[in-house]
Amino acid sequence: MPLLAKTGAERYNREMNLNEILMQTRLPVQVEIESLQGPENLTDRLREMGFFEGIELEVSGRLPFGGPWIVQIGATCFALREEEARCAQILLKGEKSR
Repeated sequence: MPLLAKTGAERYNREMNLNEILMQTRLPVQVEIESLQGPENLTDRLREMGFFEGIELEVSGRLPFGGPWIVQIGATCFALREEEARCAQILLKGEKSR
């Protein structure tokens, strides 16, 4: 069964991480972090940068050749590597109009 990204507070047919959802979604998009799961060193690093459960952020794009995701929390931009993005279980809030 294909995975489909849904908008709003709807749950997915299985838990999806940031990387999985963003590969299927038009950018930029608003998301909310539902939980951080994965290796402790990565989840600790994300929390130190300000990524917490319940926080909303905007994903504006990805650098070429499978590079990091460009993510913004408030006025601060981050570049998240794929291994870090896999730690963030998210809810898709909706596509942002350009």
